[in-house]
Amino acid sequence: MENPRSPGDSLSGHMPDLSAELDALVALPEGIDTASLDPHWQRLLDSWDAAPGHPEKYAQCFHELALRQWHSYERASESIQRRVAIWISGVWTVHSGPILDPCVGIIGSLGLDSCLALIRSAIDDPSVAPSVALDLQRETERWGDPPLDPWRDLHHDAE
Repeated sequence: MENPRSPGDSLSGHMPDLSAELDALVALPEGIDTASLDPHWQRLLDSWDAAPGHPEKYAQCFHELALRQWHSYERASESIQRRVAIWISGVWTVHSGPILDPCVGIIGSLGLDSCLALIRSAIDDPSVAPSVALDLQRETERWGDPPLDPWRDLHHDAE
């Protein structure tokens, strides 16, 4: 297992170098196991908790981790799912694509049922652009009813 404290180490409470962190996450293999992903989740979530800022950059990092998690065919731990859902709830906005798009991807890849209310309220919100609401509606239809199964499409393709 690789060193879980590099490259975005943030022991001092300062924001890690999220560009370097994102590069390192992109370089992770798609088939990486959950045990190897957990330290990356923990480090980034702890870093956010210590010094929140730049949610767009964290969204990119969390989205990349969620994709790796999806490719592991294993759910993230309940603790990580809960912390990611809390993070999404805190930064959620339908008026910023750099936040919205990765967050929707994270919700689907991790199967975060607890975040569905955010999406459903956005679909019904008259201040949300109709194209955004339609995209969100299509995503929720693709996911199906809760509990969300991140691998639902694979099950349907096999039938």
